[in-house]
Amino acid sequence: ADNFPPGGGRHATMPAVASGDFYRRPLADELVPFSSPRGRKLFEEAMQGRYMEAYWTLAEHFQCQAHPAFCGLTTLTMVLNSLQIDPGRPWKGPWRWFTEEMLDCCKPLSDIIRYGISLREFATLARCQDADVDLHYASAESIEDFREAVRLACQP
Repeated sequence: ADNFPPGGGRHATMPAVASGDFYRRPLADELVPFSSPRGRKLFEEAMQGRYMEAYWTLAEHFQCQAHPAFCGLTTLTMVLNSLQIDPGRPWKGPWRWFTEEMLDCCKPLSDIIRYGISLREFATLARCQDADVDLHYASAESIEDFREAVRLACQP
């Protein structure tokens, strides 16, 4: 009985933690939740500095990942769709739109489900879709240089 959340409701009949699964995961202490007061302040500062220009088209093309291993693929579909890159093949009916399943040209989806994709594979997939990619590794440059590259990429 101690496994049930207090207060009743629909979750009162469900264990707080089922074997091997979870609902949400805590954010690491050094990360800032987007909707927190600090997250909102950072967003406001970025807006004022005009570092959020890409946010609007990305938000218009937001997608939830269809599989836990698809974080890279889903991010790439959002970026490709926000850049208005034509996939050159239909998604559904006459609509041409990127989805994760369309990004299997370099690695089978079954492998992506099992292993995910690396940043290099992400860049390769983007290039295969005619995106202009300038790959940077944070570990290969100073934090100041990396932040400047991000600033330049985020301004109009």
